Amino acid sequence: MIAFWDSSAIIPLIIKEDRTDQSIALFKKTKKMLVWEFTQTECFSAICKKEKNGDLSDLFLKEALHSMLQLSGLWNEISPLSALTKSLAKRIISAYGLKTLDSLQLATALVACQEDTKRLTFITYDKGLAKAALKEGFYVIS
Repeated sequence: MIAFWDSSAIIPLIIKEDRTDQSIALFKKTKKMLVWEFTQTECFSAICKKEKNGDLSDLFLKEALHSMLQLSGLWNEISPLSALTKSLAKRIISAYGLKTLDSLQLATALVACQEDTKRLTFITYDKGLAKAALKEGFYVIS
């Protein structure tokens, strides 16, 4: 499967969470993992937030950051943000009320598949993003 991964589905690959087993199974089925250009930044933010909230020790923080760097070497980053991506993101915000970064991420997935959504699976654990991706015509795993 060729899949566009949202960071909400990537974080369980890096840090043990309720959906870690699901993410691992999906990762094993993924032949090509696509992400947008700010996925690593989103993952870094999520990891640091867990550390600040006391959910990760310093040791696990270092391990998580190392795992994130290793994983980022396996994904294919779609960048840079084009005029088309920005235009699609505005349409998505208007249509579904997504946050800016989520709309840019969904727009990037649309650009990656040349708006032929049947060519790409969209993986996210974010309910709002999943709903919008479904409405755009993606096969969504959430």
